[in-house]
Amino acid sequence: MNFRKLISTSPPDTVWQIDQRMAVVVHRNRRGEDRCGAAELPPDLFEVGPVGIQAIDREQLGAVLAPLKERAGGGRRAAVVIPTSWVRTFLLEGEDLPRRQSDLDDVVRWRLKKLLPGAPSDIRLVAAMQPPWGDRRQVLCITAPGRAMNDLEGAFEAIGVWPGLILPRLFALSLAPGIGEVARVVVQQEETMLSLLVIFRSGIRLIRTKLLPTAGGALPGVEREMGLGLTYIREQLGITALLDCIISAADAETNAGLTDWLNSQEGVETRGLLSDACSDPALAGLVGSARLAPIAAVLAGGAP
Repeated sequence: MNFRKLISTSPPDTVWQIDQRMAVVVHRNRRGEDRCGAAELPPDLFEVGPVGIQAIDREQLGAVLAPLKERAGGGRRAAVVIPTSWVRTFLLEGEDLPRRQSDLDDVVRWRLKKLLPGAPSDIRLVAAMQPPWGDRRQVLCITAPGRAMNDLEGAFEAIGVWPGLILPRLFALSLAPGIGEVARVVVQQEETMLSLLVIFRSGIRLIRTKLLPTAGGALPGVEREMGLGLTYIREQLGITALLDCIISAADAETNAGLTDWLNSQEGVETRGLLSDACSDPALAGLVGSARLAPIAAVLAGGAP
């Protein structure tokens, strides 16, 4: 699971998107034409707990992936987008953060040992130092249970696909091409979780995930959390630049309501995401923009 790898290599031509309900693949050939496929997944394929993905039935998953690969084609290397709720993300600060990657991983595991969903030695970890910002030294950490990630990779390897990049939807969306020297804000809601990511001066400056109430619809909770988030961005982080907001919600009503609310805020600009990664209108409607937009962003190969 290497988030940094994408921003230093050419964009992949094949992107998969996996969640509890559906598997989607899009392959873009040299002529820029997309071939896509999708299939619903059985409900007992994944075990997801309060700390993220716990286990994956690699044989069942591989059986669903194989005909999709035959339909869409693509090479042996691909990117895989997974739900943000499957991983845990942290942004650590401190003067004791070493510069050597091996030392950095050890320090991060030690500092996160009370927060990690399992023994530190059993956790898949990505730790990436962020560009300097004033006197702050920050490291981005993405963690997931190692067994589940091994099962995910094993299911793909069984059909002849080697994931060169596995990343959560939140980070996939952040790769959409930007609009200049502004602060990028990615707001992503999937079912009962809201995720917020802020990128400023080429580095990730804020990550926040919040469970939403299951009653009363998602929009009131999303608006409340975004109000707190905007206040923190302006007052605590001191970011006064225009906020370029990318929005991706699990349902159209929440997406439209949040867009209207953010457009009413001072110093905020929202824009639609490309979700044209599937040229089949019927299939695209079935898959939905919440799945296609992260795929399109990775295929576009932008960088935060």
